[in-house]
Amino acid sequence: RESYREIFLAPKPDVVFAGGLVGSEYHGWGTYQWDPAGLATRYPEHLPWYREAELKHCRVAMLAWLGLIVPDFVRIPLDDFQDPSLDLENAHNKLIYGLGSGPMWWLLLFCGIIESLRFRQLGLDFGKLTLENAGDLDFGKGFLPKTKEGIVQMKIKELKNGRLAMLAVSGALTQSMAYGVYTFPWTLPSPN
Repeated sequence: RESYREIFLAPKPDVVFAGGLVGSEYHGWGTYQWDPAGLATRYPEHLPWYREAELKHCRVAMLAWLGLIVPDFVRIPLDDFQDPSLDLENAHNKLIYGLGSGPMWWLLLFCGIIESLRFRQLGLDFGKLTLENAGDLDFGKGFLPKTKEGIVQMKIKELKNGRLAMLAVSGALTQSMAYGVYTFPWTLPSPN
């Protein structure tokens, strides 16, 4: 009987790791194929959906990181955002004025439009989702490098920066709630 390590962690020479998706390259020591739960091995048919979800979470986390820091220094020049008591703890509730009114509804509408366009591209059942188009919103392709290696590098940069942003956002939110400090840098004031 095979052990957990043999089933999920040992590289399989006859199988392309994670369907050939980028993300395991350039770890400082070469390729590092990390899949401790064995999802790529056990459910290869779900790989496009996993990558779509990962990139979506990465992009949201990168925007969330900006949303955590920027309002402490610069405010959007609209009356709704000028309240000095707005911080990451209370902004959600303070920016919903009622059903359908307030800036948080604008955000919901914006996200809903993006999701609707993606459903239109892939179908409601995501039937047109493949490893090649997972996470590809057909936006900004003019900024991609012209070489295949350059495109792979940009995909890896987006993925790694997004993974870092997910960790950063979760750490910042945890620290701010633990310390009760809701503005950047989310640390307790110095005792001096």
